[in-house]
Amino acid sequence: MYPLVKKLEHKHGDKVTEMILELDTAEVLYLLESPNELKLMIAKAMDVLKNGFISALVNTPPTDIESI
Repeated sequence: MYPLVKKLEHKHGDKVTEMILELDTAEVLYLLESPNELKLMIAKAMDVLKNGFISALVNTPPTDIESI
């Protein structure tokens, strides 16, 4: 799975592969046989990663500059 994902998502291929491998075995096998579906799943995983990163930034309290 990793080589296929890495071809389509160079920077985050390892994390996206981890996310895909958390799916049911049947779904993973289906993605291996369906390149278009794999592309869609990679796009969904990247959306989750981006939204999670933005959420983490928004929910991080500002730094207290005076205490530095």
